[in-house]
Amino acid sequence: MKTWSETILLVEDDMMVRELNRDVLEKFGYRVIAAKDGEEALELYYANRDCISMLILDVVLPKKNGREVYEAILAENIGIRTLFMSGYAGDLVRGNGVFNGPVNFIPKPVSPMKLLQKVREVLDS
Repeated sequence: MKTWSETILLVEDDMMVRELNRDVLEKFGYRVIAAKDGEEALELYYANRDCISMLILDVVLPKKNGREVYEAILAENIGIRTLFMSGYAGDLVRGNGVFNGPVNFIPKPVSPMKLLQKVREVLDS
C-alpha cells in the first residue's frame, strides 16, 4: 500500500466528518492539521505555513467561510493546492458566486477512496 507524506490543513466544522477524513488521510501517511472553523484555520495555517502542501476546505464554515480562508491564504501563497468540499452541489456553490472560475471540488458525503484519489489528483496537478 502506497503512503504519502505531505501536510494537509483540513478545515471542517462537523467533528465526525473532520475526524473521519483525518483518520483516512493519516492512514495513508499524510500529516493532517485540523481546524473546526475559518478563524482557527488561518491561525493554524500561519503557525505551520512552511510545511502545509494543501488545503481541504469546507465551503460553509463558522467565523470565516471557505472562500474567505482561501483568499486570505492565497494572498500569501499563490500556489497553494486547494480542494473544496460541500454538501451543496458543486454547480450550485459556483453558480451562487461563492467561486468564480474553476475550482477543485468534491461533494459530501465522500467515500474514503474518492477523497484519497481527489487529494492525490490535486497535489499532483
